[in-house]
Amino acid sequence: MNDNARLFQLIRRNDIDRAVHLLGHQSADADIVHSQWGSPLHMAASRNDLRLASALCELGAADVNIVCTTRHNIRDGGMHFTRYNTCQPLICAVELRWPDMVRFLIQEGANVDAEYTWWQFPDNVTDHDFDNVHPMDRKIDWTPLHAAAKAQDVEVIRILLESGADKTVRDHDGETPREVAFDTDADNYEIMDMLEIEDSSEEEEEYDDEEGVPTPERVPEYEPRHYAQARREFRQDGAGQEEKEEFTGEYSDEGEYMSGSDGGDGDEDMVYNM
Repeated sequence: MNDNARLFQLIRRNDIDRAVHLLGHQSADADIVHSQWGSPLHMAASRNDLRLASALCELGAADVNIVCTTRHNIRDGGMHFTRYNTCQPLICAVELRWPDMVRFLIQEGANVDAEYTWWQFPDNVTDHDFDNVHPMDRKIDWTPLHAAAKAQDVEVIRILLESGADKTVRDHDGETPREVAFDTDADNYEIMDMLEIEDSSEEEEEYDDEEGVPTPERVPEYEPRHYAQARREFRQDGAGQEEKEEFTGEYSDEGEYMSGSDGGDGDEDMVYNM
């Protein structure tokens, strides 16, 4: 067994002293990647092991922004899936809600807006069919802030925002971190407020007279994109209709409105049910 393989085994056995020893003697590569576990720094971030993470960065000069694609077998509700993750160590710490590790990685230079992608397939999909099958579930172009919004962790969100994370970034599906938080728990007002995007426009919001609903151009940012789009389409269905004319005439005894004939266009009197 070479020293790189030994480093992974020591970390898995939680034998950090010997792992640090290997790194100190520079006999193991701190950026070696395993198909299932990622890099040693991914493992440290997932375990919230600050001592190992520090040794990897200081002794092994590990790349804090190293990107790995890992493969995992998942069982969910009696079904088996194969999940692929492409991410940096920071995402591991964010998803597992390790604020101290998140803070450490950012201090070491982790990119707070790094893209993160994962997707999973049912196990009956072969490698040959991989490119031709739509995944059962996927998240594309997420950032650490999207992941923190999904995890509903106030402290991690605060750390990311204080470190300059961009809350206006939209993922592949067009959702901001706030929209992800809304989909997860719309009643978590603290997180919703933290992720609110300030509107630089000073114009007053226009409302529909009948429903009191914001116009399509000013749909609230927190509303999920697919809801907002559906609302736009609904509102635009009647966008070209002309305003109702004001008729003059009199009501019949049955409560019907009878318009007066102007005698100029040959139309008969019309009766409208009220």
